[in-house]
Amino acid sequence: MGLRRVLTIALLITLATAAPAHADDGRVGGSPGNVRPVASEHIRMESETVQVVLYGGFAEYLVDFKFVNSGAAEKVRLGFPFALDDKTSGTPGIALGGFQAWQGDTPLKVTVTTGFDGPYESGWYEHEATFPNGVTFVRVRYVSRPSVSAGIADTEVTPPAYTGMYSATAWYPYVLHTGAGWQGTIGRAVIRYTYCSDTRGWAYGTAGWPEETPCTKPAGFSRTGQRFQWILEDFEPSLDAVTAQSPYDIALFYNQGFGAIQEPPRPDWIRPLAAGAAASSESPLLEWGDAKFGAQKAIDSDPVTAWLSAPTNADGRGQTLRVDLGETRTVREVRILPGYARLPEDFADHARPRRATLIFSDGTRVAITLADEPSVQRFPVNVSCSSATLRIDDVYPGTTFRNVGISEIEFGESAAPLFESYEAVIAAEGPTVNTDALAVANPWTPETTSTDDPADAPLPRPTESRLARPRGEGLIPGLLTTIVLLGVTAAFTSRRESDD
Repeated sequence: MGLRRVLTIALLITLATAAPAHADDGRVGGSPGNVRPVASEHIRMESETVQVVLYGGFAEYLVDFKFVNSGAAEKVRLGFPFALDDKTSGTPGIALGGFQAWQGDTPLKVTVTTGFDGPYESGWYEHEATFPNGVTFVRVRYVSRPSVSAGIADTEVTPPAYTGMYSATAWYPYVLHTGAGWQGTIGRAVIRYTYCSDTRGWAYGTAGWPEETPCTKPAGFSRTGQRFQWILEDFEPSLDAVTAQSPYDIALFYNQGFGAIQEPPRPDWIRPLAAGAAASSESPLLEWGDAKFGAQKAIDSDPVTAWLSAPTNADGRGQTLRVDLGETRTVREVRILPGYARLPEDFADHARPRRATLIFSDGTRVAITLADEPSVQRFPVNVSCSSATLRIDDVYPGTTFRNVGISEIEFGESAAPLFESYEAVIAAEGPTVNTDALAVANPWTPETTSTDDPADAPLPRPTESRLARPRGEGLIPGLLTTIVLLGVTAAFTSRRESDD
């Protein structure tokens, strides 16, 4: 069996066990621990826009929904599902962080529970909104790491010298099928993925992959520069009741490439800024059970982990986080995800940086002010440095603990793409996906709503209970499998070379 075949099978096995991580807002019913999608009789999702910016090692999502209620005003429990990451021991395991929701410009309170999405157990970010007769806009925003597996690279990679490179494969999903429960069809959806020039990966898109290999989907997307775009119109994104899969669900695949299985090694034009980087802090290592919150957590490309300083009477003021870039680099933008962004209560419990100073090894100092929200905040700079130190000058105090947190910090070689307005994105032009080709033979049917409540009636809310703190360190989905595959494949490669 050839090496390519071994890796393809390994990739298929790993992908088959991966659950979707991000999805449309759906209407939900049930009690905590048993939340499930339900159908809506009067509220239609007229349109939605999904914007995904891929930073160096993680991504940020901004999703806007336009709803039209043809009936009387209703209070509605909205649920945004996410995959339960069984490689963490939190309750539930969290695969994405920094989740926020708004109705118009008004923030919505977010709670976390578990339930089901079709036959799969799922986590749910719940938020409640009142839908008057007519139009309502809902927005959600969050950050996520990619799913990762081992596999083969695109056979049409540019430049041609790297065709067929063996690598680690990563993907960012967005699930549309949970939007099927709203009344009628979804009128129009525009989904955009845009990657930075320093995103750690290459060979975006998968036109040359073997037919049996999962790839960027569904067909019908367009690519312009660093942007991938899907446009779907007048569609109902069904889930197949037999396979528990949906052909409407989006996934952007790309190659990360690490380890001994690459042939040839990673091209020298791929220069991820975090390669060889290390982080340190003068603050003692904070441990919580088995979980560790050391400085390296701030550069691990996982937004649900964090560096947390040791508690002090100053609530983290004066604490420093130093990042060694591994070599002298040009830095044009610093990106910071402040606080412990894993869950809304984690973010509130610990202090967040309010004012800070960036101190670069070339002597440059830049004072910055951060908003008190778990979203990626970007600061333009123009330096050439081998290391940088973030000094916390002032904080937004935590409600429970007297320490400060940073979930992620990145040093970009150029400015990351910006999110655009809903109006600009929904009016996008380009080819549309042939949704007739995505028809599902055995669609899963959400139960008929039993939770349509008049706006003046109290909506039963689930009892809010504090989630257990994480006892183990979060791992990228598929990482353990990847490590095993790397070892097996390296051994196979070694034996093949000896046979030669």
